[in-house]
Amino acid sequence: MKWLISLFVIFLFSFNIHASNAIKIKSDKLIYDGEKRESLFEGNVEAVYDNTTVNSDKMIVYINENNRPVKIICIGNVKVVRDNILSLSDRAEMDIIKDLTVLKGNVKIWQNKNYLEGDEVYIYNKEKRLEVKNIKDKKVKIIFYPDEKVK
Repeated sequence: MKWLISLFVIFLFSFNIHASNAIKIKSDKLIYDGEKRESLFEGNVEAVYDNTTVNSDKMIVYINENNRPVKIICIGNVKVVRDNILSLSDRAEMDIIKDLTVLKGNVKIWQNKNYLEGDEVYIYNKEKRLEVKNIKDKKVKIIFYPDEKVK
């Protein structure tokens, strides 16, 4: 398990919204609901912060009374790229308060040649821990090259 954690050290922080620079979001459509304190971005969504890019069909950003993001949900064709890490999934949920990221549905993660596949990946950023779960009789799949250096 130790090697699995080191494999995803960089990935663990790819969703951390405590970005040092501005967060830039582009989409075909934006709907802001002040009562619900949520912004809905739809169509070709691209969010860029620091050296991380997140693409999805839809992104919902929930903010607190100080206009800080507290939860982000990405739905449909979710792609996250940071450094040499690429993840694909059907859905991503980022709870900023709990510092938890959950990737759901056909999750595939690459770091160089290393590869992980599962139905759900839970990334506990503060604990630097992750769990991979599958439904029914499917197995978690990982291809690990021990000679690969994790940066």
